Amino acid sequence: MIVKDVSEVRLAQLLCTRMCHDLAGPVGAVVNGAELLAGDAAFAAEASALLGESAHAASARVKFFRAALGWNGGNLSGGHAARDLLAHYIAAVASAASAPELVWDNDGAHDMASEGLQLLLNLGLLAFECLPRGGRISVTASAYLEVVAEGRGVALREGVAEALSLDGQNLTPKSVQAYYTARLAGELGGRVTLEVFPDRVALRVVGA
Repeated sequence: MIVKDVSEVRLAQLLCTRMCHDLAGPVGAVVNGAELLAGDAAFAAEASALLGESAHAASARVKFFRAALGWNGGNLSGGHAARDLLAHYIAAVASAASAPELVWDNDGAHDMASEGLQLLLNLGLLAFECLPRGGRISVTASAYLEVVAEGRGVALREGVAEALSLDGQNLTPKSVQAYYTARLAGELGGRVTLEVFPDRVALRVVGA
């Protein structure tokens, strides 16, 4: 059942909240690094390292969100650009121990329009968030779009399955990106199907 009870304003608010929450960590670390740098010269090396690492993490997240949530997919130029954005986002968010391997089949994505690549990035983000302990994300763009998350402890966030079915009744900042992904698929004439197994989650766009 499709529930159309989320206004465009509410959707925008939830997406902004989600993005700000994701950026709060690295931006706060930049502030801390600047305070260290200004406070005591003995901490200069530590502060400089913190500033560099945090600024890089914030930049990777901003670039990813501009492409995944922004107008016209941030004018993405091909599958390689989309793959690099997702890879850099994962590296910025996950620890070295929990970062999943990214396996990307670029054959079909090479000449894909930016709207399709934007949908692919959002599917990739959903898959990444299913893997708190690392694993593998496999992206396929050929006759269909499919992103599969495989790993130990793979699980969907609360409310994601409902949001992917375009049920907007109980959207939260944690589930709104799934709803947005389903809306993107609809704009392209498709819908997102979901298969959940003990060791993997498969997201596929059909009908597009």
